[in-house]
Amino acid sequence: MYALSGKFQIYYVLDKFEVEKLNESKIAIYPTQIKAYIDDSFDFRDQDHTFNDDGSIAELGQPVGAWDYNEMKFDKDVSESQMNKYAEKSGIISATNVGAAIAFGLKLNFAITQEKYESYKNKNIYPIYNHDYQNAQTHFNLGCDFLATSKDFKNIVVPQDSRFRSVFKIVTSSIR
Repeated sequence: MYALSGKFQIYYVLDKFEVEKLNESKIAIYPTQIKAYIDDSFDFRDQDHTFNDDGSIAELGQPVGAWDYNEMKFDKDVSESQMNKYAEKSGIISATNVGAAIAFGLKLNFAITQEKYESYKNKNIYPIYNHDYQNAQTHFNLGCDFLATSKDFKNIVVPQDSRFRSVFKIVTSSIR
Protein backbone atom coordinates (compact mmCIF):
# COMPACT_ATOMS: atom_id res chain seq x y z
CA MET A 1 0.00 0.00 0.00
CA TYR A 2 2.86 2.39 0.75
CA ALA A 3 4.17 1.96 -2.81
CA LEU A 4 0.83 3.17 -4.16
CA SER A 5 0.12 6.05 -1.83
CA GLY A 6 3.37 7.12 -0.18
CA LYS A 7 3.50 8.11 3.47
CA PHE A 8 0.21 7.89 5.37
CA GLN A 9 -1.05 7.12 8.87
CA ILE A 10 -3.50 4.52 10.12
CA TYR A 11 -5.39 5.50 13.26
CA TYR A 12 -7.36 3.20 15.54
CA VAL A 13 -10.40 4.20 17.60
CA LEU A 14 -12.02 2.19 20.37
CA ASP A 15 -15.55 1.32 19.23
CA LYS A 16 -17.02 -1.40 21.48
CA PHE A 17 -15.77 -2.67 24.78
CA GLU A 18 -16.62 -4.57 27.94
CA VAL A 19 -16.00 -3.19 31.42
CA GLU A 20 -15.09 -5.23 34.49
CA LYS A 21 -14.89 -3.86 38.03
CA LEU A 22 -11.61 -5.09 39.55
CA ASN A 23 -12.01 -3.52 43.02
CA GLU A 24 -13.43 -0.36 44.59
CA SER A 25 -11.03 1.95 42.76
CA LYS A 26 -10.15 0.18 39.50
CA ILE A 27 -11.92 -1.02 36.38
CA ALA A 28 -10.64 -2.99 33.40
CA ILE A 29 -11.74 -2.20 29.86
CA TYR A 30 -11.56 -4.94 27.23
CA PRO A 31 -11.95 -3.77 23.62
CA THR A 32 -14.24 -6.00 21.56
CA GLN A 33 -14.11 -3.92 18.39
CA ILE A 34 -11.86 -1.16 17.15
CA LYS A 35 -12.18 0.97 14.06
CA ALA A 36 -9.31 1.87 11.78
CA TYR A 37 -9.09 4.70 9.28
CA ILE A 38 -6.44 6.16 7.02
CA ASP A 39 -5.32 9.76 7.26
CA ASP A 40 -3.17 11.16 4.50
CA SER A 41 -2.16 14.55 3.22
CA PHE A 42 -0.85 15.86 -0.02
CA ASP A 43 0.59 19.12 -1.08
CA PHE A 44 1.65 20.85 -4.26
CA ARG A 45 5.29 21.49 -3.47
CA ASP A 46 6.79 18.84 -5.72
CA GLN A 47 8.29 19.19 -9.14
CA ASP A 48 7.55 22.44 -10.98
CA HIS A 49 7.63 23.06 -14.73
CA THR A 50 11.03 23.66 -16.27
CA PHE A 51 11.04 26.89 -18.27
CA ASN A 52 12.95 28.13 -21.33
CA ASP A 53 14.69 31.53 -21.31
CA ASP A 54 11.68 33.07 -23.09
CA GLY A 55 9.32 31.91 -20.32
CA SER A 56 7.73 29.08 -22.29
CA ILE A 57 7.48 25.67 -20.67
CA ALA A 58 10.41 23.41 -21.57
CA GLU A 59 9.19 20.43 -19.57
CA LEU A 60 5.92 19.83 -17.77
CA GLY A 61 5.98 19.51 -13.98
CA GLN A 62 4.11 17.15 -11.69
CA PRO A 63 0.48 16.69 -12.78
CA VAL A 64 -2.56 17.14 -10.58
CA GLY A 65 -5.32 16.21 -13.08
CA ALA A 66 -7.33 17.79 -15.88
CA TRP A 67 -10.64 19.63 -15.91
CA ASP A 68 -13.01 19.65 -18.89
CA TYR A 69 -14.92 22.95 -18.90
CA ASN A 70 -17.25 21.78 -21.71
CA GLU A 71 -18.47 18.78 -19.75
CA MET A 72 -17.81 20.38 -16.32
CA LYS A 73 -16.08 17.26 -15.06
CA PHE A 74 -12.73 15.70 -14.31
CA ASP A 75 -11.19 14.42 -17.57
CA LYS A 76 -9.96 10.89 -16.93
CA ASP A 77 -8.17 10.37 -20.28
CA VAL A 78 -6.12 13.58 -20.17
CA SER A 79 -5.33 12.96 -16.49
CA GLU A 80 -4.05 9.48 -17.36
CA SER A 81 -1.91 10.99 -20.11
CA GLN A 82 -0.44 13.40 -17.57
CA MET A 83 0.37 10.58 -15.18
CA ASN A 84 1.95 8.47 -17.93
CA LYS A 85 4.24 11.35 -18.90
CA TYR A 86 5.15 11.98 -15.27
CA ALA A 87 5.83 8.26 -14.75
CA GLU A 88 8.11 8.16 -17.79
CA LYS A 89 9.94 11.29 -16.62
CA SER A 90 10.31 9.93 -13.09
CA GLY A 91 11.87 6.72 -14.37
CA ILE A 92 8.95 4.62 -13.21
CA ILE A 93 8.39 3.48 -16.79
CA SER A 94 11.38 2.67 -18.93
CA ALA A 95 12.44 0.15 -21.53
CA THR A 96 13.55 -2.14 -18.71
CA ASN A 97 10.30 -2.15 -16.77
CA VAL A 98 7.60 -2.00 -19.42
CA GLY A 99 6.18 -5.21 -17.93
CA ALA A 100 5.36 -3.36 -14.73
CA ALA A 101 3.63 -0.64 -16.72
CA ILE A 102 1.51 -3.21 -18.53
CA ALA A 103 0.69 -4.88 -15.21
CA PHE A 104 -0.56 -1.55 -13.86
CA GLY A 105 -2.51 -0.85 -17.08
CA LEU A 106 -0.65 2.32 -18.11
CA LYS A 107 -0.95 3.29 -21.76
CA LEU A 108 2.60 4.29 -22.60
CA ASN A 109 1.80 5.62 -26.10
CA PHE A 110 -0.67 8.15 -24.72
CA ALA A 111 1.66 10.18 -22.54
CA ILE A 112 0.96 13.91 -22.73
CA THR A 113 3.37 16.01 -24.77
CA GLN A 114 3.97 19.75 -24.81
CA GLU A 115 2.00 20.00 -28.08
CA LYS A 116 -0.94 18.07 -26.63
CA TYR A 117 -0.81 20.24 -23.51
CA GLU A 118 -1.27 23.39 -25.63
CA SER A 119 -3.94 21.82 -27.87
CA TYR A 120 -6.13 20.75 -24.94
CA LYS A 121 -6.78 24.39 -24.08
CA ASN A 122 -8.36 24.85 -27.53
CA LYS A 123 -10.80 22.09 -26.57
CA ASN A 124 -11.50 23.82 -23.23
CA ILE A 125 -9.70 21.07 -21.31
CA TYR A 126 -7.17 22.33 -18.80
CA PRO A 127 -4.43 20.02 -17.54
CA ILE A 128 -3.47 21.25 -14.08
CA TYR A 129 0.00 20.98 -12.58
CA ASN A 130 1.64 21.81 -9.27
CA HIS A 131 2.83 25.05 -10.88
CA ASP A 132 -0.78 26.18 -11.45
CA TYR A 133 -1.72 25.51 -7.86
CA GLN A 134 1.41 27.26 -6.56
CA ASN A 135 0.56 30.32 -8.69
CA ALA A 136 -2.98 30.42 -7.27
CA GLN A 137 -1.58 30.24 -3.72
CA THR A 138 0.88 33.06 -4.44
CA HIS A 139 -1.33 35.43 -6.43
CA PHE A 140 -4.60 35.03 -4.53
CA ASN A 141 -3.25 34.13 -1.09
CA LEU A 142 -5.63 31.19 -1.11
CA GLY A 143 -5.27 27.45 -1.08
CA CYS A 144 -3.91 25.01 1.40
CA ASP A 145 -2.56 21.52 1.36
CA PHE A 146 -5.21 18.84 1.58
CA LEU A 147 -5.97 16.22 4.17
CA ALA A 148 -7.48 13.03 2.83
CA THR A 149 -9.24 10.77 5.32
CA SER A 150 -10.90 7.49 4.46
CA LYS A 151 -14.66 7.95 4.30
CA ASP A 152 -15.39 4.69 6.10
CA PHE A 153 -13.93 2.95 9.09
CA LYS A 154 -12.65 -0.58 8.91
CA ASN A 155 -14.24 -2.56 11.74
CA ILE A 156 -11.78 -4.89 13.44
CA VAL A 157 -13.24 -7.42 15.85
CA VAL A 158 -10.85 -8.15 18.70
CA PRO A 159 -10.74 -11.87 19.55
CA GLN A 160 -12.02 -12.49 23.04
CA ASP A 161 -9.84 -15.38 24.16
CA SER A 162 -7.81 -14.86 27.35
CA ARG A 163 -4.56 -14.13 25.49
CA PHE A 164 -6.05 -11.23 23.50
CA ARG A 165 -8.04 -9.93 26.47
CA SER A 166 -4.83 -9.57 28.47
CA VAL A 167 -2.97 -7.86 25.60
CA PHE A 168 -5.71 -5.27 25.02
CA LYS A 169 -6.73 -4.85 28.66
CA ILE A 170 -6.86 -1.23 29.84
CA VAL A 171 -6.91 -0.62 33.61
CA THR A 172 -8.01 2.71 34.98
CA SER A 173 -8.71 4.14 38.41
CA SER A 174 -12.16 5.41 39.15
CA ILE A 175 -12.61 9.08 39.95
CA ARG A 176 -14.16 9.92 43.27
